[in-house]
Amino acid sequence: MTTYTRDDDQYVPIADFPSWLEEKLLPKEYQDIFSWNNDKLYSEYERLFVIYEEIGLELLALEKRFEKLHAERKNYMQANGFEMWSDLDEIQDAHHLEKKDLFFEEIAALTNTIKQVRNNFYIPCRALKLLAGIWYGFYSSYSRICEDEQDTWGLMSTNNSDPIWNQIGPLQNPFWNISPISKTSSNGY
Repeated sequence: MTTYTRDDDQYVPIADFPSWLEEKLLPKEYQDIFSWNNDKLYSEYERLFVIYEEIGLELLALEKRFEKLHAERKNYMQANGFEMWSDLDEIQDAHHLEKKDLFFEEIAALTNTIKQVRNNFYIPCRALKLLAGIWYGFYSSYSRICEDEQDTWGLMSTNNSDPIWNQIGPLQNPFWNISPISKTSSNGY
């Protein structure tokens, strides 16, 4: 079932495409993107897709490192016979508490790095969705992007079999998967 919220909040589009690009942290060079030829669109998509995949692999490695560190911390606690750090005595168990501080410092640093890499991941992801939307004919102009934003404004819960998603382009469609595009498949599937 698809439901909507924001009953009293009206959708107001960003004034113009350059302002929209700025708000979405996309390059100013995209201001004339709707007039790009297929070769230029394809080339930019391919360039960004490589970056997207590299960042994705980096993120996977960091998440695996986080899981490994979390397991190391749990194993350390189990091997030393305690379930909670707060169960330890400050004097008698000082060496364990030092180890706890090391674990927590590394976890905090790793968490910050993961957050930063995720933030870096969203920009090429958003750009790829814009490019795919143009490539597949969803977006012929900024007004079409605004239409998608308006159609999905206030959408709270979604059903991927709802027919609305067949008409919504990649930018606003949570069911759109980023994948390589075929140079021969522009302007339709």
